[in-house]
Amino acid sequence: MGRHALLYRFPEKRLVMNGMPALLLSIFLLVVFFCGYFIQQITGFGAAIFCLPFALLVLPREVFMPAAWLFTGGQAILILIRQRKKVNVRQLMIVLTLAVLFGPISADYLLAHVSEALIKICLGLFIIVNSAYELYGIYRGKKKKGLRLWHCLYPIGSGALQSAYGIGGPLLIAYLNKTVEEKDALRSTVCGYWAVLNTFLLGKYIVSGQMTSVSAGVCLMLLPAVLAGAVTGSIVLKKINQRTFTIAVHCVLMGSAIFMII
Repeated sequence: MGRHALLYRFPEKRLVMNGMPALLLSIFLLVVFFCGYFIQQITGFGAAIFCLPFALLVLPREVFMPAAWLFTGGQAILILIRQRKKVNVRQLMIVLTLAVLFGPISADYLLAHVSEALIKICLGLFIIVNSAYELYGIYRGKKKKGLRLWHCLYPIGSGALQSAYGIGGPLLIAYLNKTVEEKDALRSTVCGYWAVLNTFLLGKYIVSGQMTSVSAGVCLMLLPAVLAGAVTGSIVLKKINQRTFTIAVHCVLMGSAIFMII
């Protein structure tokens, strides 16, 4: 067995990739993770949802998810260290409190009573409509509307969906985009959320024994692509203004929603 043999331990997961040489499978994953963490570095979210449908063609979910928590949490911590003074502490505490207190309970209910496919379709359609409305507002030059009481369901839903399926990012961004204006403050606050939540989830995987040697091997193989994507994303971020950043956030949200639906 060669150094890429770990990709072949799960033949039932290869689907359309069946028969592709191990080296090409590795290159495929490296490109996917480069793109995912390039997006994540610019917007503060999107890597897991972008990578998920492609990675699951090659890897089982139980191998992919620990790698996603590790990379997303690690990237968030690095961004947070560099931009910790720009974090909107008040909003961070609100989303963390709601997500941690009510998210796991809601996740248990979703896993027991609602199909994952239905959740993804409903969430995807909601995000597409919401982002299209926000983009229309930007085009017309309208100011953002203030929060409503029911918007507190966004971080609760984010915590539940992140715990259950790893797709909590869109609802989190939909909420914070209404409360945090400046791009660096938004990214830093989002990264504060991921740093706490993903560290907790990764610890849960390690304690339960789901962080296996195979997952660790995948992490090591993908690390160069993740680092390259993050560095490239940092360079691009410095060159875009606030309006472009906001539009990019909503475009990534809509793209994430489409990935969830399909």
